[in-house]
Amino acid sequence: MKTNFINTSLKVKANHIAFLCEDLDKTIKEAKHALLQIAANDKETYITYRNKVYDLLNVWLKDETWSRQVRPGGDA
Repeated sequence: MKTNFINTSLKVKANHIAFLCEDLDKTIKEAKHALLQIAANDKETYITYRNKVYDLLNVWLKDETWSRQVRPGGDA
């Protein structure tokens, strides 16, 4: 019974992560689309926000959580 609960709980968490990934993908695409819409008319704003998005992504990618070499819990 406990194993079933743990497995079900893990599936719920995995589904939530999948939803968040889809939402993140959608948000990034929307930001890109919005940036491209203003690029021709307001280059300064385009560059400012493009750089902000780039900086955010760069910080996230440097975070150890996203490293392909590091695994939570220490299992290699």
